[in-house]
Amino acid sequence: GNRVEIAAQTFTNSCVFNQDRELISGHLVSLLTQLASNENNEEYTNSFLLTYDYFILPVTLLKVLILLYRSPVSPSTVGGGGESNIGYKSRLIDVFIIWISLRFESLHSNNGWVELFERFMNYIKSETPEFASSIQNTWRTLE
Repeated sequence: GNRVEIAAQTFTNSCVFNQDRELISGHLVSLLTQLASNENNEEYTNSFLLTYDYFILPVTLLKVLILLYRSPVSPSTVGGGGESNIGYKSRLIDVFIIWISLRFESLHSNNGWVELFERFMNYIKSETPEFASSIQNTWRTLE
C-alpha cells in the first residue's frame, strides 16, 4: 500500500476510548483518521476543530485533510468501490464546512491557508462540483 495507508493502519488502533466510546486520547495520525471516519460524531469533530491549533498548524491540518481526500484511508474505502469513496469524501467535505463555520475569522486571515484552500477548491470543482458548491456557499455566507 501507499505511505498514507501504512501510516493509517499503524496508528488507527492507537485511539483510547472510555467506556461510553468517547475518544479521550490518541496519536495525531489516528486523531486525524478518526476525524475523517464515518464513525466520528459531531462532538468529536467540533472539539477537534476548536482545539487543533494547540498541536497542529492550520495549513498543516489543511494539507493532511487534502491528502486524506485525495487518498482515502478509511477501512471502508481501502480496496473498496467508488460508492464508499464518495461517502468518505462527502464526510471530509462536511469536516471542511464545519471547520470553516467554526474558525472562519482565523482561517480567512491566514493567507497561506487561503491560497492552499483555493487551489484545493479548484481541484474539487473539476472532480465533484456539488462538493465545491456546498463549501463555497458556506464561505460566502460567512464573508
